[in-house]
Amino acid sequence: MNPIRIGLPVTKITYQIEAIRRTGLMPLDAALLQAVGDGKPTVPELADHLGLPLRLVHTSCLSLIENDLLAINFKTGHLRLAPRAQRAYDFRRMRTLSFLGQPEERFFTVAQELAWGTVFEWQTARDTFEVVGREELQVLRTQAVDNPLTQYDSTEILALYNTMRFESRRADDEDTIGVAVNHIADVNGSILHVDLLALEHEGLTELYPAIATLRWRDRSDLSELIGTLRRRVNELPEFRKLSTKPTTTSSPVPGIRLACHVRFQEFAAVAQLQHLASQVDKESEHVREEQADFLDQCQSLLETATRFEIVRDDANVAECRDQLCRAEEFCVVHSAFWSQDGIQQYYDDVLGALQRNVDVFLLRGLAEDVLGVVDVPPVLRELVEAASRLPGRLFVSSRPHHSHAKFVIRDGVEGVISSFNFLGATAANPQLNLGLRFATDSPRADALEMRILRRLGAGDLAPELLAKLRKCLDQKELTSRLASSSAVLSGLYAAPDPVSWFADEQARNAAENISCWELVTNEGHRDALLSALHSASSSITITSGDLTRSAVDPVFVRYLADAVARGVQVRVLWGFQGDDYEQRQATIQLVKELRERIAADPARFLINSEPKPVHAKTIVVDHSVSIVSSFNFLSYRGTRSGAHEMGVKTYSSRIAGELEQVIVQVLAPGV
Repeated sequence: MNPIRIGLPVTKITYQIEAIRRTGLMPLDAALLQAVGDGKPTVPELADHLGLPLRLVHTSCLSLIENDLLAINFKTGHLRLAPRAQRAYDFRRMRTLSFLGQPEERFFTVAQELAWGTVFEWQTARDTFEVVGREELQVLRTQAVDNPLTQYDSTEILALYNTMRFESRRADDEDTIGVAVNHIADVNGSILHVDLLALEHEGLTELYPAIATLRWRDRSDLSELIGTLRRRVNELPEFRKLSTKPTTTSSPVPGIRLACHVRFQEFAAVAQLQHLASQVDKESEHVREEQADFLDQCQSLLETATRFEIVRDDANVAECRDQLCRAEEFCVVHSAFWSQDGIQQYYDDVLGALQRNVDVFLLRGLAEDVLGVVDVPPVLRELVEAASRLPGRLFVSSRPHHSHAKFVIRDGVEGVISSFNFLGATAANPQLNLGLRFATDSPRADALEMRILRRLGAGDLAPELLAKLRKCLDQKELTSRLASSSAVLSGLYAAPDPVSWFADEQARNAAENISCWELVTNEGHRDALLSALHSASSSITITSGDLTRSAVDPVFVRYLADAVARGVQVRVLWGFQGDDYEQRQATIQLVKELRERIAADPARFLINSEPKPVHAKTIVVDHSVSIVSSFNFLSYRGTRSGAHEMGVKTYSSRIAGELEQVIVQVLAPGV
């Protein structure tokens, strides 16, 4: 089938926002608020308690009163915490308090897709899709949007602004808060479009991006939109319209960005910078604005630079024990399953952490069966009983939360993400399991460790566990600041050739065993797999713990065959996790059919004919970029109803090479 081009009618409104920049409390201010909360209501008592001059305490108290952090009874002279300070005191979040500065004028643009009423950040939409000047196919609105953007009140607009500011963590917005909407500055509309490959499978139409991308920022990932479109196309066939493949060589509309083929190996913004550099009118305001946007994205990627090391097989157990032993504040161990032996191997390490007053989370993502049953091993009951007598707190899943992810993270600064079930498997497990150990030099709110835990907190975690985990993360974020990026920023903007500068910076990181990364979650894995097959130029290596017809479907086979036909060397290493003999034989038959279908030189398409002891889930492309994950690429298509999955994409030839070396060793004997 030809690609489907879908256009999404969008309205965008720019609001003038009044925002106030907040400044953090001085240590004296925080100490005064804490003392008032502890029951020291007068200035003399505070001065005596803190050992400070009366005049200094009096001046600071006046400042706190002016900023609505303290209240005073003028008859008695007694101080008390103002409402927002009292809430912070009650929840032990005094560090979140701040002074409010002078109001500033900000402009905030919101876009609403008219077909289904989804609100998203306009800049995200513009970076993700091509903005066209004329309509090619409009997805018409079938019913009125329940809450159109044009009817949003000031409170809703401010909520959108403050949410975006918090999530973006941009340096110029990090300490601001919107307090009023002055007026609407501009109202406009456009058509966003995306080209999707449509293939029939099992009576349904599957949609995949014709130019697959995998972006660094989660909220701009294509997967959520594609998931929505898949459902809509099958529910409402009249929305489908076939078109010829769009040209990307010229643009009839001045100032419109051309579509750009983005390879799996490249960070999307780098490819866009290359495209902009090729435009004739490089000095136009449009090009400069576009370039600034992509430079910001490149800077964001470089800021992720982190040290990674490969963890293999039984070393996963050793790493988990090490994280528990070195934890100072909290340690989260997340596993799809748990077992008696799996938990027993960490028994002493967990008790040791609790003895040091460390909070330990033992989380299980999946149930024993479709009824949601979770078996509680006897050792876990013993551990809970022993923990009740120790200063640290032990938090254990009371029910599954639909997650297949596997990771260990301590203190928000170090961790391991892997295919290994930390609480279920043991060091004696004979299967190949691959993971990545990562560490952040200093605590950062945007570090990989914190991003993983925040993603976990956004899932279906039990409320009591969610509250405890968020408290740990909030405290960690409040005691850390984002790492300075001024050197990276100035270097990118000052470079005559930003693309080359970006490549040089990547090379310098590689020399120090540092890699940039992107977090891959849920449906993004399937799109990443197809993107890798679509754009690999020399080689691609795929491993999966299982292999099924539902994942090795006509869509996958087509992408695979195209890659082999281009001369790409494809290696596939798969395992089998069940004990059903008939299912095992059916899988072997599927591999045989796949070999016959691809029909290529065995040196270009290598796949084991029978299952190997493999539980690893990886993709390696062109010896330079790789994904290590919990996602079984060859047995799962990543439907939205599936379990939560998590992986890390690293831009490192060292890591890619080490992964390939391990995989080839397992794949080669008796293929």
